[in-house]
Amino acid sequence: MKKPAAPEEHSLFAGIIPVQVGPASPYARNVTHWMQAIVFLQVACCVMQVVIFYAFVAAFWTGILAVVGVLALKQDMNITYICIWGIGCLLNGICDTLGLILPLIFDILFLTWIEIPLRALVPVAELLGAAFAWHLYLDYYRTGGGAMGHFLENQPLADPLGNLITEVDPMEYQSLLKGAKKQGGILRDEAKKAGLDKQAMDFEKQAEEGLRHQFQGLSGAVEQGIHQAGIPEAEGLLPKPQTKRKQAPCC
Repeated sequence: MKKPAAPEEHSLFAGIIPVQVGPASPYARNVTHWMQAIVFLQVACCVMQVVIFYAFVAAFWTGILAVVGVLALKQDMNITYICIWGIGCLLNGICDTLGLILPLIFDILFLTWIEIPLRALVPVAELLGAAFAWHLYLDYYRTGGGAMGHFLENQPLADPLGNLITEVDPMEYQSLLKGAKKQGGILRDEAKKAGLDKQAMDFEKQAEEGLRHQFQGLSGAVEQGIHQAGIPEAEGLLPKPQTKRKQAPCC
C-alpha cells in the first residue's frame, strides 16, 4: 500500500504569500479601522496627485493600491489580499521616496513650502500600509490560521507598528494624541540613554555663543562704517552702551 502524502503545513502563493482558508483572525477584524484609515489616506493621495500635481501615472499606481486595499476589506481582512497590498505599498513607497528626495536635492528652491509636505504624504501613506500589512502577516503566523509550527511563529522579528496599532485608535483624535505623546516619550528616553540630549544642549549653547559673537562683530562693523561715512542721522540707530551717571554731592 502506498503511504498517503503528508499534507502541506501552509498553502503559499509565490512562495511567501499565505492563502487564507476560512475567516480572518479576531485580531485582524479588531484592527479593521486601521485598514480603513490607511486606505482612505491612499485614496486622498491619489486624488491629490491628479488635482494638484497632475501626476497621472503616479496616481494610477496609488489608485491600484487603494483598490486592492478595498478588496482586502471586502474579503473580511483576507491575509492573501493584505500581503499583495503590502508588497505593492512597499515597492511604491520606495519608488515615491526616491522620487521625493531627488527633487528636494535639485529643485528645493523652486518648491513651495506647502508642496513639500503634500508630496511627502504619498510615500508616508504607502510605507504605513506596508508596515501594517507586515504586522498582520506576523499575527497570522503567530496567532492566526498559520500558527501551526511555522518558522515565523516564535521568531523575534521587528514589528514597527506593533504597539501603536494595539494601543491607538485612528478614529479618535484623543487616542492619536496619547499615542503620539507616548512615542515621543520613548524617543526622548532613547535619546537620553544615547547621550543625544546633552549633545543637543551643547550644540545649542555653541550656536548661541557663535551668533552672539557674529552679531557683535557685525554691529561694530556697521557702526564703524557709519562713522567713516559721516552720517550723523544714522548714529542714533544703533544702541549705545549705557554708562552710569555720577551723582552730585548732596551738600
